[in-house]
Amino acid sequence: MILISEMLGMAEFKEFRSLTGDFGINKRIRDIGIHDYESLEQISETFGEGDFVLTTLFVCRDDSKKAEEYICALLDANVSAIAIKEVFFKELPQRCVEKAKEKKIPLMFYPKDIYIEDIIVKIKDLLNDSKYSENLENKIKRISEGLASIEEEAYFIRDINQEDLHNIGVAYLKQKNVNIGKIKSDVENIRKVVSEVPGSKNIFLAVYDGGIMIFIDYEDEYKYKNDLDICMSSVGDTTEYYVGYEIESAEKIELKKTINNAITAARVCKFENKDKMSFEDIGVYKMILPENKNLGMIKYSNEVISKIKKYDLEYNSNLYKTAEKYIDNNGDVGKTAEDLNQHSNTIRYRVGKLKELLGYDKKSNDSFYVELYMTMKVSKLGMNEFIRRSV
Repeated sequence: MILISEMLGMAEFKEFRSLTGDFGINKRIRDIGIHDYESLEQISETFGEGDFVLTTLFVCRDDSKKAEEYICALLDANVSAIAIKEVFFKELPQRCVEKAKEKKIPLMFYPKDIYIEDIIVKIKDLLNDSKYSENLENKIKRISEGLASIEEEAYFIRDINQEDLHNIGVAYLKQKNVNIGKIKSDVENIRKVVSEVPGSKNIFLAVYDGGIMIFIDYEDEYKYKNDLDICMSSVGDTTEYYVGYEIESAEKIELKKTINNAITAARVCKFENKDKMSFEDIGVYKMILPENKNLGMIKYSNEVISKIKKYDLEYNSNLYKTAEKYIDNNGDVGKTAEDLNQHSNTIRYRVGKLKELLGYDKKSNDSFYVELYMTMKVSKLGMNEFIRRSV
């Protein structure tokens, strides 16, 4: 299955003209249906859920009233989408458009110089690629969740370690605003570029959970980073992704850890507003993540943040923002004052209030800073919803 939004994101479909905007673009296509001569009575028997229907409305031939009846019949069959070739019609009655929006079924036109056969071939290819991609994604998910057997993991490593090198690195490019069509297009661009690079068999790509996972087997860390840079240069706009990466020895067969560390590093990029980070450089987040192993820490952080925000609400203060900037600036009062456009004495006063709320003497620094640092880092994870689900 493929998403309609994924299909429309491909270059081959850029001339398709939607009448229904974004309504229903997340519907899935399971098959292609061709409507030529079917009568109104036959439509419900011939087409159904999951079908992407291509038609010229030949059976209606310039009869807009009849076209309205046929389009409405297709909509009542709950197909996934309808694409009309601009041969006999270039517009449809407004009733069709409104009904399509109501049922969240995309309705579109495409130019008459595009052959139906070409569309069929492309969508069939997409459906086949999608099945392979889904199977590959499921394999990676099983490994990351610890559900794969040692043999399954070993077979997967063998598949990606075609050059039989000593180490495997994983990079996870998490798209900031998920567009599956764009992700798959970027994967194809990367494949095209690396295929022209000597030794490209050491690079293996997969679409994974709203992003791209890159497996690289390599001899040394310099080679790994160079290959990763080659892959990144093939992506049109790298700022569309958070990039987390990790390296590991293939001999240890710890691909689960390597995959999850790359995913974690990509998550931290989002929290810290950075484009690229290695797991080695994420610092205290190694202690905080994964959240389900640190529920006590998260609950405590939530209690502290609640105290701070309650104080802000009661006294119309700005302690939370001060705490956030104070930690971002590594405890530098002057820089915090500059960022918040406040006098440094105001920041010192607020830090003193934070110490009081956390139960510290105003002169105490070391333990207070560590506690506030951990609290604010956990707060950045936005874990309130997680806590509610877990208690």
